[in-house]
Parts: sequence; structure tokens; C-alpha cells
Amino acid sequence: MDRVATALAARFFLLRENDMVCCSWFVLSWVVVLAMLCGCGHDNPLEPGDPTPVIVDVQAPSQLWANANTAVLISATVTDAQEDIDSVSLTLLRPDSQTVIFQTTLNDSSLNGDLVPFDGVFSISSIIPVAEADTGGCYLRFQAADRDGNLSQVVVRTILVRSGVMNEPPEITEIVLPEILSVDASMQYGFNVQAHDPQGLNDLDLLIFRIHNRENPNVLYTDTLRDDGLDPDSWALDGTFTGTFTSSFADSVVGLYPFSFQVIDKSGGSIGLIRRDVRVSNDSNAPPVIFNLAVPDTFDSQSPTDWFAVTLEVMDPQGLSDVDSVYFYSRKPDGTMANGGRPILMSDDGTSGDSRAGDGIYFFKAIFVAPFQYGDYTWTFNAVDRSNARSNTIVHTLTII
Repeated sequence: MDRVATALAARFFLLRENDMVCCSWFVLSWVVVLAMLCGCGHDNPLEPGDPTPVIVDVQAPSQLWANANTAVLISATVTDAQEDIDSVSLTLLRPDSQTVIFQTTLNDSSLNGDLVPFDGVFSISSIIPVAEADTGGCYLRFQAADRDGNLSQVVVRTILVRSGVMNEPPEITEIVLPEILSVDASMQYGFNVQAHDPQGLNDLDLLIFRIHNRENPNVLYTDTLRDDGLDPDSWALDGTFTGTFTSSFADSVVGLYPFSFQVIDKSGGSIGLIRRDVRVSNDSNAPPVIFNLAVPDTFDSQSPTDWFAVTLEVMDPQGLSDVDSVYFYSRKPDGTMANGGRPILMSDDGTSGDSRAGDGIYFFKAIFVAPFQYGDYTWTFNAVDRSNARSNTIVHTLTII
């Protein structure tokens, strides 16, 4: 009897344990289902984005001249989530039979008309071989492809092929532009660009205005202007392109910035870029200060070594990043200037003998190799900041014996 009771009790507890396991699986299953239902309206962050490249803008001349031997600039701006754009194809089709007149590939490698490499703007400057038989409304067809073969949408632009005299490109005749800008980005500046076109002012299409990085070819700001009389342009078709800008492109970094201007006519003709340099300056700027010059008074030309170190410490109230250059001029014993009268630059880049980059201690390795002049050399030291403010001057006389 005891054995029977014990067996029944064991079976009872086994059934209870199985019920608890089944109940746990039941609850867990509903939790998973509810999570799927609640998350179905959201994108899975682990899923990749749309792999298809997208053409967001194209630039092409509105007309071509048959038998013209003039290169035109054509470009397409493309975006891609994976940043693996392989190519952008360009095809010119006849209006009647849709047969191909011309086919090529745009590039983003600063070649054949492309300005900035790897900026997503694919370009080409090329002669488009259209003949008298192609006159009329032809079609430019753009399409991008990535490395996996995904294709963008097809973008089509109409281009008029005209019969007549070969187009002559326009030219910029005058640029009115401020030479100095305040680092204050709230201030707005204006500029005017006067252009001339041999086919008449109504053949002018657009002006491309760019601001470039002061240390590399990257474009910091770009704008496309038309002579259409719309604000800020005053009068339509008067040959004057008017634009505005601020110094926000500089991101509070003062210094010299290249501005470029390119006028393009309706046939895509252009004579290229015209450059002007503009300085961004700090109105409350204080000049740098130089001190602690370390240089010998006398150098023995018979010593075992033919060089010695020159160091100079620099401080700038706006910080060492505001220092543009540290240099000296050397007047030789006969009164002539060393280095052709050009400044001799010192460095603070941690190389070629400089002990530590960016510590404000500038270095120069002075080497005297025969033949050289004996006597007194007058060295005049200065520093200049990015606002072109010059430091105090230190003059030192070095005697070579």
C-alpha cells in the first residue's frame, strides 16, 4: 500500500512539472509573437539600406551646334547608400529613330573635366560628334550603376542640336568681389561677375561659383547663378551675374581662400575657371609674438660639423593654430640677400630636426657649405598669423669665421 501511494505521489509531481514546462513554453511563444507584432512597423536596423544608386541632379548644355569642334561639360550628381558607385553612363539618342549618336562614361576622378575627385559628381568635358543630320531635339540619357550591378533610375534631358555657325565660348570680363571677409558668419557679402558672349547675352546660360579649401582642392561651397533678374540679380540678360555668401564656409578658420568663377553658355561652352583669392580675417585679431631665439653669435667654419640648429618660440593670442608661418631673412656680408631675397621658413612639424610638432617652438637647420662668405650675416625674424598680422621683429647678427 505504501508503494502504491509513493508511486501516485511521484506521478502527481511529474505531471505538475510537465504542466509548468508547457506553461512556460506557452508564455514564451506569446512573448515572441507580441514582439513580432509590435516591431513589424519598424525597420530592422540590421537590414541594409536600399542598394540602388540615385541620380539627384544632372547638368548639360541646352543646345549643341552641328559639326562644332567645341568641348562641352556634362555632369551627374549621384548618391548611393553603400558608396560603391561604379560608373555613370551617358548616351545621346536621335529624336526620330532613337539610335545612338554618342555614348561614353562620366568619371569622378578629377580627369577629363571632373573638378573634385570622389565627391559624387561624375563629369566629362568632351566634343559631342553631332552632324547636320542630327539637328532637332535629341535626348541625353543618364544611368548609374554600382559594383553589384544595381542600376539607378534613368534620367533623360532634351538637348537641341542646331545648324549653323560653330559656337564661341563666353568670357568673364570683370569680377567685383570683397578682398577681406570677417570671420563673423552672420555677415552677408555680395559679388558681381560681368560676362560677354560672342553670340549675344541671351546665349549666356549660367555662372558656377565655388569656394575652395585653402590647403587642398576640396570645394567648401558652390552655387549656380543665372542672369534672370531674380533676387539678388538686378536685371535680366544684362550680362551681370549677382550672388551673395557668408564666411560660414571657413568654419571660423581665418586665412586665404581661393574663389573660382566659371561662366557657361547654352551650348556648354566655357573658357575655364577664373580664380580670385579672398582673405577671411578676425577683426579682433591680435598678432603673434616671437621670443626665446636660440642661435649662436659665431660659427667656426673649421668645426667638424657644417650645421647648427636655430629655434624660435612663438605665441599667438588666438592659439598656435592661428600661426600661418615663422620665417627670417638673411642679409649676407656683401649686402645681398640669401635665398633670392625670399623668406626662409622655419618649421614646427616634428620632422627634419624639430623635436615636437605643434609645441610652438619653430626649428631651422642652418647649413654652411663652401663656398660661402665670411663675416657678419644679419638675420631678421618674424611670424605672421592667418589674418596676415605680423609679429614683433627680432634681429640677430651671426658671424662666420
